[in-house]
Amino acid sequence: PTEDEETLLMAAEADRDALDETDGFMFSLAKGCPGLRLRLQCLLALRRFEDDLYETQADIERHHDLVASIVKSRQLHRLLEIILALGNCLNEGTPRGGIRGFNLDVLNTIDHVKSPSQGITVLDYLVHILCDENELQL
Repeated sequence: PTEDEETLLMAAEADRDALDETDGFMFSLAKGCPGLRLRLQCLLALRRFEDDLYETQADIERHHDLVASIVKSRQLHRLLEIILALGNCLNEGTPRGGIRGFNLDVLNTIDHVKSPSQGITVLDYLVHILCDENELQL
């Protein structure tokens, strides 16, 4: 029984004969087994543990594989190098120019920054560079 049901059952102790068969059984369990809810939760956790463990191990393996593929990706490294170089070029002569790295949040802005003369975005220019270098096959 839940905590609320247990409280109600204990309150009905004086009128135990009025309880139906199910409520009477629950009353007997609640009264005769102190900490029943906690014991049942422990048993349930033990029963589910192996399945939860396998699920968690599978998730960890998928994350490990994902991280390994990101670290090994030559194309991703090249893409980030180009983005860094573009950012340094755009910010040349400012305190933000000549940096050696950037936060990944910057990637959200590359399609918003536009050239005033040609109206192309940094993303458009990046795609153009990658196509010229045969890094990107369209």
